[in-house]
Amino acid sequence: MSKGEKIFWFIVAAMIIAVNPPVINWISNYAEENLLTIGFPTLWLWMEFWYALTAIAFFIAALKIDKWRRWESIEINESSFED
Repeated sequence: MSKGEKIFWFIVAAMIIAVNPPVINWISNYAEENLLTIGFPTLWLWMEFWYALTAIAFFIAALKIDKWRRWESIEINESSFED
């Protein structure tokens, strides 16, 4: 597994942990005391941060990880579509 794949899977694992109990319960308790963080709802900001980070990681991984770019080397034979 390449370094890029390890980083990607680490981000995915961190996101899964961060948006599920018990971590989300801790953030929810913090959000009850501090409704706004940087002018946004705290819990919403927490969830959006992790989802955006994971979406960006997927996008970068799709572009950079060679194993994920196999579609570039696939040749489509038109005769395979004919009956």
